[in-house]
Amino acid sequence: MLEETFVLLNAWDPGMTTADLMRHTLENGALGSVTARRHRNIVHEMFHPRYLSTTPPSTPSAPTNPASATWLKPLAQDLPRSDFASLALLYTARANEIFHDFLTEVYWPSYAAGRLDLDTGSAKQFIIRGGEDGHIRPMWSESTVKRVSAYLLGCCADFGLLEPGRKSSRAITASTLSRSVSLYLAHELHFQGLSDNAVLQHRDWQLFGLEVSDVLEELKRLVREEHFLLQYSGDLLRISWKYQRMEEVLDAVLKR
Repeated sequence: MLEETFVLLNAWDPGMTTADLMRHTLENGALGSVTARRHRNIVHEMFHPRYLSTTPPSTPSAPTNPASATWLKPLAQDLPRSDFASLALLYTARANEIFHDFLTEVYWPSYAAGRLDLDTGSAKQFIIRGGEDGHIRPMWSESTVKRVSAYLLGCCADFGLLEPGRKSSRAITASTLSRSVSLYLAHELHFQGLSDNAVLQHRDWQLFGLEVSDVLEELKRLVREEHFLLQYSGDLLRISWKYQRMEEVLDAVLKR
C-alpha cells in the first residue's frame, strides 16, 4: 500500500491520533471513493501498526522512539521512490512478522541460491512449515494458506522485489540497498538505545539480504562519507556517532 501510505503520511501531522487521522481523511476524501469500512481498514489496520505505533526502548534508560511517521513524513516528498519503498518495507515487516520471516527465510535465500523466480508453492510451503513448527496454532485452513501465500507474493511485488501482476510465479527483481536507507536504518537502530554491536547484528538488515559482513561494509562506506567513525576489532564494533538527533540524520539523508 505504497500510494495509500504516501497519502496518509502527507495528511498526518505530529500529535494526530489514529482517530484524528481517520476523521480528517474521511472529511477531505484523501483516499478517494473507498467505502467507509475499507477506509477504516487502511487507516487502523495498515497505517497505524506500521507507522503510528511507538518502538519500546531497548533498555530502561533509553528513550522511547516516536512513531515512525514522524521520521517518514519529512522524507516522503523528496526521497527517491525506491528509497521510500525500502523504508515502507522495513516498517511493514516489523508490523507483520510473517512477512519479515518470509523475506529472511525464503526470498533472500532463494535469491542467493540463484533462483530467478518465486511461486505460490514456495509461499505455501513456508506457511505449512510454520504450522509444523508450532508458529501457527491452530493451523490455518487450506483457503487461508492459499490467500496468505498470495498476499506474501503480492507484498513483495508492491515493494519491487518481484515482478508485478497476478501470475502464480513471478520473477525476482531484487535491488541493492541504497546508502540513504543504510544511513537511516543504522541511526534509527542506534536511537533505539541499541549497542553498536547490536546495530551491526540486528535482524532488520536481513530484510534487504544483508549478512553481518555485508552490514559492516555498508557502515564502512558511510564512514567514507563522513557520517560517523568506527573501529572494528573482529568481534567488537565501536562507532563514534556524529548525529545526535534523528532530525540531523534526516537532513543528511535528503542532502545525499
